Amino acid sequence: MDRLSKVCREFKNERLDFALVSTHENVAYLSGLNTPLPVTYPTETPLAFPLSMVLVNVREESATLLAVDGLRDLAARQCILSQKDFFAPGAEFEKPQKEMSYLNSIRKASAGWGANAAHARVGVEAKALPPMIYDWIRDAFDGIEIADATPALERSRKIKTTKEVLALQHAARVGDAAQTALVRASKEHGRNEFEVWTEILQAIYFAAGEIVPAFGELVTGPRTNEVHYPGGPRNRVIGRGDTGILDISMRVDGYWSDCCNTVVFGDDPSIEQKKYMQASKDCLDAALDAIRPSIRCCEVSEAINRVYARYRMKPPQYYGHQIGVVVNEHPRITPSDPTAVEAGMVFCIEPGAYAGAAGITGARVEKMVLVTENGPEILHRFPWGF
Repeated sequence: MDRLSKVCREFKNERLDFALVSTHENVAYLSGLNTPLPVTYPTETPLAFPLSMVLVNVREESATLLAVDGLRDLAARQCILSQKDFFAPGAEFEKPQKEMSYLNSIRKASAGWGANAAHARVGVEAKALPPMIYDWIRDAFDGIEIADATPALERSRKIKTTKEVLALQHAARVGDAAQTALVRASKEHGRNEFEVWTEILQAIYFAAGEIVPAFGELVTGPRTNEVHYPGGPRNRVIGRGDTGILDISMRVDGYWSDCCNTVVFGDDPSIEQKKYMQASKDCLDAALDAIRPSIRCCEVSEAINRVYARYRMKPPQYYGHQIGVVVNEHPRITPSDPTAVEAGMVFCIEPGAYAGAAGITGARVEKMVLVTENGPEILHRFPWGF
């Protein structure tokens, strides 16, 4: 079943007749268009306007991409939908012209709904819908009911298609390049965290073949003793024997990679460092042994907690999450999440072990894992740093 059919099936379960999808992640899921994140787009396009949207006719299982004109060439290469329309951002600083072009594009694409839209139920993503569009939809069709499309979209994305798995594998290769750069950098000490971070970003860009959004943290030395947000990098010179943790995510062709590794700079791990590194690795292995179709996420957490108990360490409350067009998708690997694991899910499992406020070291490991009927398949190939 293709993605549009999956979404329409879930929309029908919510009794939706039409939908306007406006978050960049769900636009990517439905259309294939990897809309640039707003911070990378020219500032003359107001952030109140989504740069791309998808209008879905649930009854006919058809969809139209609407995108700012500057994405025309990108859409030609990436979009899997046959119906496309583009709106001009308008003259700079002339907001009425922008709004007119924006709304005209929606009017044109929804014209085919016609009388069928009267008294219909339309799904929207309120968190990414400008009020003027909400008002226009409400006023344009008599007796229309507006509903939240978010739960249906999240259910649609839960099980990955074959093409999505390939996209996540590709993103994982880019994550491998980042972690391999970290391991390489850890062979020496005396460098600034900013220098190492720059090398990691360069490895990501070369592996992706372009500049891609990359977010995360590089922490070294005493700051590895706990989870610190925001974590860095910082203007700090890395000392011999310092622990380093790199937890990094990147968006490649609309899909995310998320991975974490722990290293020791310029020296072999101490006995104390080995303890936390091995504990985090054993927790990951326990999760890999446990995760399979039909087990619940909270039961995977229980398997991890048994390892913490063996090490006499206090367990955290969070061990991982699903991933796809969003970095942190539901369900989550937590003691409180009863969701059943299914084949086709892709999880990031990320247990950490930390010395705490009185200590100076810690460790965290994370790899992306595809759940299959025959067991988990690890998507990453990067080497551990210890």
